[in-house]
Amino acid sequence: MELSEVSDLIRMNMTLYKNSAKPLTEKEAETTVSIWYWHFKDYDARLVKRAFLAANAVCVYPIQPADIFEQLKNIARQNSASPSDLWQSLKSAASKVPGLLYQRQYPKVIGVDERTGKLIKSNGDKELNELFDKLPAQVKSYLRNVNGLVSMAQYSDEELERFKKKDFFVFID
Repeated sequence: MELSEVSDLIRMNMTLYKNSAKPLTEKEAETTVSIWYWHFKDYDARLVKRAFLAANAVCVYPIQPADIFEQLKNIARQNSASPSDLWQSLKSAASKVPGLLYQRQYPKVIGVDERTGKLIKSNGDKELNELFDKLPAQVKSYLRNVNGLVSMAQYSDEELERFKKKDFFVFID
């Protein structure tokens, strides 16, 4: 989500709830946009706007990021696999991360540049981002970004099952 799209949502929020929201000073508006952007920068703008509009259907007071996150969970629940399937997709992705991180130290040859004849190498970053992007929306929401996936990969299977699974299931519900 882009900064301008976040600004548009906040402007829409102020318009929809103008009777209960006081006008913001320039500094307050800047701070609000920064905070909302921090929350939603890793999300698809259309999905956030859809969640915003869903929140508008149930919120009496101006919409807050928490309201949008609640609607994102509801949207994900409606479009998702079972929590167990989501957990398995997270574990499967996490198990692939160490190999991709290894490529940072020892880049993988993925081809030859036809023009120069030099080897084309990958440090795994593109593949890591693609791995994250392919995860179901609920899993991405739980991880928040690629670094969350990298963090999960630092746990053994036993530690994931023992310490992270419950947290994940609470988040999904």
